[in-house]
Amino acid sequence: MYTTKKIVKTVKTSDYLSSYVNVNSNLNYCMQCPNYNKNWACPVYDFNVEEVFKKFRNLDIYAVKIDFDKSDVGEKLPGEAKAILKKSLNKEKRLLHNELLSKESARHNSKALIPNQCKLCNGCSRITGGNCVYPNKSRYSFEGFGGDLEKTASGIFNIPMKWVIDSKIPEYTIIFGGLLY
Repeated sequence: MYTTKKIVKTVKTSDYLSSYVNVNSNLNYCMQCPNYNKNWACPVYDFNVEEVFKKFRNLDIYAVKIDFDKSDVGEKLPGEAKAILKKSLNKEKRLLHNELLSKESARHNSKALIPNQCKLCNGCSRITGGNCVYPNKSRYSFEGFGGDLEKTASGIFNIPMKWVIDSKIPEYTIIFGGLLY
């Protein structure tokens, strides 16, 4: 089991872009991910990310801190760790994705940025060269848009980022999404 705490901070998009976005550096991380160029939410994009940021004045950043039960923290068997993470991370990413879509539809001229890659389909049509099956629901990744998660966590939310590494579950992790407007 786990508990969550959601924190929302509003920043000027220009400030976030200048202090917390590094598209080229994050692209190197994205290139190491198995979803790189295989998910419509993830790079490679056919547009300039920084130009998208510049179209908006503000950014609401949603941080969902997932605190794992003490009994789940630490090294686990790979299958056990995967089950714990699947229950928590995927569920919370979907919930935040849906919440951001709702916020986007309620606010004129806004654009949601989702946590991590899109999980609307079992297999993204990008792999086969097809168009997005859910263009009205799919959005680009917060990370894929160059948001530096560690700097965002510590600089805006004053919480150091903890990562899930191999089969070691940290005491907590944070997922991020955003709403540009």
